[in-house]
Amino acid sequence: MVVLRDMKEADIDGYVKWFTFETEWAGKWDAPWENKLNFNVGDERKSWEERFDSTKGLEEADRKWKFEIEVEGKRIGWVNSYYDLEDFGNSNHIIAIGIDIPEAEDRNKGYGSKALSLFIDCLHSKGEKAKLHPNMVRESSHDQSHRKTRIQSKL
Repeated sequence: MVVLRDMKEADIDGYVKWFTFETEWAGKWDAPWENKLNFNVGDERKSWEERFDSTKGLEEADRKWKFEIEVEGKRIGWVNSYYDLEDFGNSNHIIAIGIDIPEAEDRNKGYGSKALSLFIDCLHSKGEKAKLHPNMVRESSHDQSHRKTRIQSKL
């Protein structure tokens, strides 16, 4: 069963690993036009600790722009939203949704589609305009194009 949950302090270790050592996923799935990984473990850890600390004083509704994806108790990635869409002509202020499942062994099992569906439901419940836009994912390979088509057909 796929569950979306808030970030926990214990998740920081996973982020450090995925953003410094196990980086195969980066620049391919969430924002392929951004490839800004920090290969300094100390700096990466500090950045995630600051991000986690910055959410502590926020109201629950203000923290709901990002969730961790968990399957059967194992954290496999995250899903988030943002308005940084100038490249896509975002005149309607529709949010972008990023989804990352860094470990190859956790992909192609339907987890991403389910997490995305749950996240869109959450955004709609807050009154956000959330929909899939055909230009939101810039594929760099046939595999990515195929994934996007599969996700769109499931939602």
